Amino acid sequence: MRRFIKHIILYSLALLAITVFLWRWMALQSNNYSLLSHEINLKRQIDRIQKIKEPKIIFIGGSGCAFGLCSDMIHKHYQMPVVNTGTHAGLGLRLQIYLFMPYIYENDIVVVIPEYAQFKGDYYWGDATVLRILSSSYPEGYRFLNFRQQFHLFKYVPSAYKYARFARSLKELAPNSPYAAEALNEFGDIERYEFRNHKTINNAGEDLDKNTIIQDKVVDLLSDFNRVCKEKGATMLLFPPTYRDVAFQKNTNQITEIWETLSAKNIPIISSPENYQFPDSLFFDSDYHLTYEGVMLRTNKIILDLDSCLR
Repeated sequence: MRRFIKHIILYSLALLAITVFLWRWMALQSNNYSLLSHEINLKRQIDRIQKIKEPKIIFIGGSGCAFGLCSDMIHKHYQMPVVNTGTHAGLGLRLQIYLFMPYIYENDIVVVIPEYAQFKGDYYWGDATVLRILSSSYPEGYRFLNFRQQFHLFKYVPSAYKYARFARSLKELAPNSPYAAEALNEFGDIERYEFRNHKTINNAGEDLDKNTIIQDKVVDLLSDFNRVCKEKGATMLLFPPTYRDVAFQKNTNQITEIWETLSAKNIPIISSPENYQFPDSLFFDSDYHLTYEGVMLRTNKIILDLDSCLR
């Protein structure tokens, strides 16, 4: 009997080791989409920020930043380098912050603009996007994942592998696509505004009510990040994301809950969510992605709000 149990344990350990090895190999498969699309921005901005020695303005967020800023206007207004790290909300807010935390120095201004979905459920930890982007262009980023995040991402390995191995179509990356890597400028903004005209979006808008309880870990992350920035002599500011009107109206209660919770933690919030509630006509394919007119309006608002607290 003991021998039988011993064999069962040995076989189980061997099977576990093979599974872990196999899934790790699957997770590390490079993905053409990440290399040829706007997702390469993460690697580009990490390379770029390491070369900037003077005080800078860093924007941390998802694609709402990538598709929502004119960094050149901000650069010219403040005469400071601007680094738009916005790539994809699927990276999760934790990783978006941790990847760039080592490059924050004295007199830097760090503007955090998380999508509202980051505050609900497990989005904070990221999804298959993490495996797709890190494995393709920045494997060094895996060192920033703690055990809890690795455990969370384990379930996304098959879908990330399937996308990397079998997704051959790159139609989204046609020469005129704003999602192609060529649409990125040096600051990390996505341009090609001529192909970002308003489209009819799902009128229902994003549903934040799927997970109604705001996650304490997200609030604690922002509070701790604010403390770290202060210790480094930098200034961290939290902005609301620009949000499509129909989605805002649908989720007003959830947005109010998020902002009240953040305010109670003394996190430096700049502006009210209502100030960045934009009409549907200024969005082109999601509740966060802006047309040219939307980008100009939003950038001017950000400059005004930054002026009011910095000067």
